[in-house]
Amino acid sequence: MDGVVDLTNEAVDPTKGIPTVGDRGWLARDVKAEDWTVTLSADALAEIERMVSSMRDNPLPTILRRPDQFDIPHLQKAYEKARAICDSGVGFAVIDRLPVDDFPITEMVDVYWTLGHFMGPNVAQKWDGTMIYDVTDTGKKYGYGVRGSATNVELVFHTDNAFGVRVPDYVGLMCKYPAKHGGLSSSLVRKGYDVCGVQMDTALEDALVAIDDVTSSADLWIEAPLERGQVQYLNNHELGHYRSEFEDSDDPATKRHLFRLWHRHEGSITYDG
Repeated sequence: MDGVVDLTNEAVDPTKGIPTVGDRGWLARDVKAEDWTVTLSADALAEIERMVSSMRDNPLPTILRRPDQFDIPHLQKAYEKARAICDSGVGFAVIDRLPVDDFPITEMVDVYWTLGHFMGPNVAQKWDGTMIYDVTDTGKKYGYGVRGSATNVELVFHTDNAFGVRVPDYVGLMCKYPAKHGGLSSSLVRKGYDVCGVQMDTALEDALVAIDDVTSSADLWIEAPLERGQVQYLNNHELGHYRSEFEDSDDPATKRHLFRLWHRHEGSITYDG
């Protein structure tokens, strides 16, 4: 499951000083699954089938695939809706869903990669140029040099690559298999200052306390299940996301596995842009 927290609070009722539903501000009690779910129509699913057939007939490396290579107006419309939800709705959208049980997963990853361009250019997620990142427990212990996404530990509310030169505009996650238990997706800044031996200034300390207050408020975050075949997109500037510690399936073939994409409109497609 994915948990998200609204970090904006831009839409405020001046008489009460609390966020109102609309634009970028929301309270958990006022949003529901229909606000973030984009269901693929029969026409859109038929377009996926034709995409796969075309890919089989015209092989290319995944990273060379683009939407303009296919006639997919219904899929484009679905993704335009998802992007609108990310930009001016609740801030995250779930595409329901890619037909992962009908095709090999490698072909579904090709489709996922291709359609992701409707959100924005797909960009590198590591210095080595990794474009599609596997989010799964590798068995490594979380620590320096090991990303939390490669473990099963709890990841507190965060935005992806916040320390980067150019952060992603959107984060995409396609679910191959969810966790058996846990894996709820709902600050390292202090650790960085400790490592450097530098004292934070008062303004930064106050800002971090404010973020802690927001992310610990049940009114400002929600949990949304991410199931097999579903694709989630997050507004990475205005929404924080979280993942709880999880227990994997006993069967290695069905262990928790997500495919992540980053999308960014500014800069080049390299890690730093």
